[in-house]
Amino acid sequence: MNKKITLFLAVLFCAVVAKAEGSGIFIRGGLNNWGADPKFEFQTTDTEGKYVLENVELFGEFKVADANWSDACNYGGNGETPVLGEPYGLVAGGTSANINLGEATYVCTKVTFTIDPMGNGILLIEGKVKSDDEPLAAVYVMGNLAGEGNSWNFLSEAGKLPVTETEGIFKGQVTFAADALAYWRIFEGLGQKGTWGLEAETTEHTLTATLKKGLEACVTTNPGTYDVTFNIATGEVVLVEGGSVLSLNADGIKVVAGKGFIEVIGANNVAVYNATGALVSRNANSNVAAGVYVVRADQKVAKVIVK
Repeated sequence: MNKKITLFLAVLFCAVVAKAEGSGIFIRGGLNNWGADPKFEFQTTDTEGKYVLENVELFGEFKVADANWSDACNYGGNGETPVLGEPYGLVAGGTSANINLGEATYVCTKVTFTIDPMGNGILLIEGKVKSDDEPLAAVYVMGNLAGEGNSWNFLSEAGKLPVTETEGIFKGQVTFAADALAYWRIFEGLGQKGTWGLEAETTEHTLTATLKKGLEACVTTNPGTYDVTFNIATGEVVLVEGGSVLSLNADGIKVVAGKGFIEVIGANNVAVYNATGALVSRNANSNVAAGVYVVRADQKVAKVIVK
């Protein structure tokens, strides 16, 4: 088919869709789990081929498309990051790349999407960049999580790790689906905001890893329920099945209590005492009975519960 005719049909298709309620054209990305969310639906205007969306926040990766992801109305990025207040040329077709805002969040007063007579798409984003000065209240594990609707749902709070009393240390409980090795990484917010991953995916059961911001390779872990602790200053994440990570700080000292064991990482001198004050072990790895213990790791003292 002649290229001009194809482009004309694309414009005609979008124009026909636009005559339905709203426009039938959406911003679809991690911010709405790649769905056709009415909140992100463009509205028609008096000008044919011109659509507007007002008062939304945009971040991460997304595309402009109809509800069916049809090639006739599916626009992606051109490899550059859109600049506020400047027209951004889109690439048509389902194989186009995602539009990527990087680490920025745009607080948009208006987003204008225009299709010219040749089928070329242009996006104009107006607003401001959101300040990231406020500390995070939580981060989120996203991946093959248990529960209907939780698996790779970028809007689910199933993998929420709230911040602890120690700034920058996040901790929570996560359950991976009981079907196969789970693939997951950490995000700074719902909607696929601020990814933390690896340079290359692990291929076996992994309980400790050092993640880097902006990377997208996943950690793999066996199905089950884990206490997860994440240090955003170092990128270190630790999972413990049936126990907990009591401490994970900038000095690198961790005290891990699990089923029948206490492990101290990053300390030169270790002493483990039982509830009566008797010395149980001076080893970094100790097999102990269930109960309450006091652990001295260098100058740090912590109380742990072993199940």
